Amino acid sequence: MPDRVQIGESRKVKDAVLEARYTDGIKANKALKACCRNVDTSAVSLWKTHADAKTPDMMIIECDVCKRKQYRTAVGPGRIGG
Repeated sequence: MPDRVQIGESRKVKDAVLEARYTDGIKANKALKACCRNVDTSAVSLWKTHADAKTPDMMIIECDVCKRKQYRTAVGPGRIGG
């Protein structure tokens, strides 16, 4: 996606105060590796999928251990607090 633009800095999930609806599903997903389910050691960032979009619409959670990324769409700027 060449138009994808990151909004702000990546930060640790534990510092970002993510809503439980994002983290609970990841923690319970047995298809993910154990390191990926431990979201407190992962980083999260907000992105706009189009450079001209007014608000972020994608969240990327990246595992610090294996570097795998999980993508969540239809997120807004208020989804990551802290």
